[in-house]
Order: sequence, then C-alpha cells, then structure tokens
Amino acid sequence: MLIAILTLVFAQAQDPKAPTSVAKIMEARDRALVRELDEYTRGNPKAEDLDLAYFTIFDRALEHDWYAEVEPIATRYLAEKPEGPSGPVARFTRAMTRAKSGKFADGLAEVKLLLNGMDGQEENAFATSACTTFAGTAIDAGEHGIAAQAYDALGAAFPKAEEVRFLVTEAKARLDLVGKAVPVLSACDDVQGKAVRLGEYRGKWLLLDFWSASGSHWVENLPALQTAHAKLKTQGLEILGVNMGETREEINDFVQTRKVAWRQVQGASASAETFAPLHITTLPANVLIDPSGKIVRLDVRPANLEAVLKGLLETSRK
Repeated sequence: MLIAILTLVFAQAQDPKAPTSVAKIMEARDRALVRELDEYTRGNPKAEDLDLAYFTIFDRALEHDWYAEVEPIATRYLAEKPEGPSGPVARFTRAMTRAKSGKFADGLAEVKLLLNGMDGQEENAFATSACTTFAGTAIDAGEHGIAAQAYDALGAAFPKAEEVRFLVTEAKARLDLVGKAVPVLSACDDVQGKAVRLGEYRGKWLLLDFWSASGSHWVENLPALQTAHAKLKTQGLEILGVNMGETREEINDFVQTRKVAWRQVQGASASAETFAPLHITTLPANVLIDPSGKIVRLDVRPANLEAVLKGLLETSRK
C-alpha cells in the first residue's frame, strides 16, 4: 500500500497537469463526461435517452459556470428540439454566455424567451433561480437597468406567486437606490460598543458589507476583500461589516482569527429598522457609497472592487 501511495505521489509530481485536489479531479471528470455526452448526442440523434444526455450536459455546465463552452450545444439543442424538456436550461445557458461577454441586452432577450409560457411551481423555482443569477451578473457589471428588467420579466411571468412578488418588489426597491443618497439609517453600535453613524464616513468611499460566517461564498472571498482593502484604503476606501448571523463573541473571535481589519456591526443587535431601507434579503451583499453619500454600486465582487473603484474615480475626475 505504501509503495502504491508513493508511486501515485511521484507520478503526480512528475505530471504538471495532474489534479491537485478532489475538486479538480471532479472537474476533470465532468469535462470528460460533457465531451462524451456531446459526441453521443451527435452520433445518436434518435436515442431514447437523448434528453437525459442533454440535461446532464447543461447541469454540469451550470454547476461549473461553463456557459460559453456549452453554448454551441445549447444552440444546437434549441434548433433541433425547440419544445424539448431541456429548453429552459439551454436558453439560460445562452443568456449567461451573453451576459458573461458583456452583451446584456442580448442576454435579457434570452431570459424573456426562457420565461415565455412558464407558470408551474417547478418552472417557478427554476425561473426564479435563473433570473436571480442573470440579474446578479448584470448588477456585478453595473448594469442595474438590465437587472431591473429581468426582475420585471420574472414578475410578469408569475403574477400570482407571492414569493416571486416579494422577491421582485425587494429587488427593484434595492436597485432603485443606485444613484441616490443613502437612506438615513438609525445609529447603532459596533461590536466594541462604539456608536456608528454613516455620517462619519462622509468624504470617503464606504463599502457596507453584509455577511455571515456560515456563508461559504463570503468566507471564500474574504481574502480577496482583505487584499482590496489593503490596496485601496490609501485612496479613501473604508469597509463597515454588518454581520447578520453570529453573536458578538463569535464575530470578535472570527475577525481576530481571520485578521479582519475593519469595524463590525452585529446586525441582529441593531433595531429592525436600521438596515431595512437598504432591502438586504440575501447574503452576502454589499453597498458601495461614494464620498458624497450616494449609493453607486451594489454587490461588487471583492475581486472586482479595485477595478470598480478605479473606474468610479476616473469618472468623478472628468
């Protein structure tokens, strides 16, 4: 057994393309599966399990964000089986391919086609997820108007679904904040017991960062946020963390262990009205406020924060 393990380790060390983690192994397997299934669908156009093959291809593409790679397959499927059961996910693949390449208007058109004729509960769940993902990509790129139109289309497709109405209403209200002065938020204390008022950040760029340690996505992106903060604090960027899940002691332990350098507020201990005007319904979320106190961006990915702030600074100097 020991010899076999040493042989495997040596082989991986000699092969620079060898997988370096379980996730990489699974990704490689999924890529091979997609290639094999693509060949199968081309070679067996009348196979009884053809839709299963297509569904599996699109499912793996969504899991790994392989939209552009699988887009030709999605286009072929829609041409050959326009009413096929995998039509919505194929259409979503096309929408996200266009969004990822910056063609948001074209992506929005695909989203509207995806929603056409949907009304069932199962379709509701997929449509909501698809529209939220597409809108999130648009918001990340600063295309807030496109995101609002996507939510409008979702609301129009499911006018009787209460959960959809709530989602659309809150999302549209949040998007409407962009370009306006940040709402007046009641004062609260940070986890050290010191009063926090947004007015004290006037003249600086402020990122209100809503998070929970239980959210793996936020934790995974924390190093990127710390790097951005270290680079941008000399340009006037401040971050105020708003934790929405842990106790004060848990927050303090977490920020000390992870060496988080910015102030933290325990959202659960603040009054219910403190952050309600910002319409935060999911985590993680953030709000970027300019030195004049105006909201300029929502949900900026930490890896993009430096580029976003650079662009805003250049625009403000013109």
